[in-house]
Amino acid sequence: MARQQNLGESAEWFVGEDKTLPFEIYSDDEATIQNVTGFAMRWVLRKRKDDDAILLDKSTGEATITISGSYNADPDTNTQRVNVIIADTDTEHFQPGRYYHTLKRTDAGLATVLSYGDVHLKKAGL
Repeated sequence: MARQQNLGESAEWFVGEDKTLPFEIYSDDEATIQNVTGFAMRWVLRKRKDDDAILLDKSTGEATITISGSYNADPDTNTQRVNVIIADTDTEHFQPGRYYHTLKRTDAGLATVLSYGDVHLKKAGL
């Protein structure tokens, strides 16, 4: 089940900084945590939702998406997270502003969007 998750407003994200984006993945009932151990995943960043041009592209195959913690179906005790790893050089030439992200499971026959939403990149001010 795809969940909207907007990034960078409350958990500030600045242009040109290292960032790990954590995602907790839910099952279709939107209450139970899904065990994502072994999933192949891809995360992309675009300027706009309807834009075909991909500005950043991360995947489990390149080890820029990792899975950490222990799975438990109970949201209160689950520590499993999908982590998208962003290097400072990935965004250092970006303009501050709004972007759009999508996290997708890419296993053959099981491909599905897991998370999507707006990204707000802020100016570092240095």
